[in-house]
Amino acid sequence: MSDNDDNPRTFTDEQSSDLRSKLLTCLINQQSEDANDLLDYALAMITNGKTVEYIVNDLKNMGMDHICDGDASERIGKTIDLFLRGASASASAAANTMSPLKNRLQDLLKKKGDTVALKQKKAS
Repeated sequence: MSDNDDNPRTFTDEQSSDLRSKLLTCLINQQSEDANDLLDYALAMITNGKTVEYIVNDLKNMGMDHICDGDASERIGKTIDLFLRGASASASAAANTMSPLKNRLQDLLKKKGDTVALKQKKAS
C-alpha cells in the first residue's frame, strides 16, 4: 500500500487553523515548543497526501512520547480522519450546490441572448 493518498491536499487558512487547533488538543504537552514543531510536521504530511495510517505510525516512532505517545498519535489519526471526511463532504456539498446555480445562470443567459436576437430580428 502506498504512503500517499491520491493527491496532495490543499486547505484554506481557516481550515488549517481549525485542524491545527483540533490536533493540539490531542497532544500530551501542548505548551512545548516541540508541540508546535510536531504539529507543523503533521500538517505537512497531511497536505503532502500522506495516509492517516502513515501519519499515525510516523508520529508513534518519533520518540517524542513526552508530547505525542501512542495514544496521542491514535487520537491525532482519528481527528485527521474526521476532519478530512468533513472537508470532503463540504467540497461535495459545495459542488452540488453550485451545479443548479450554474445551470440557472446559463438558462438566464440563453434567454437573454434569445431576447436580444428576437429584438434584432424585429428591428430589421
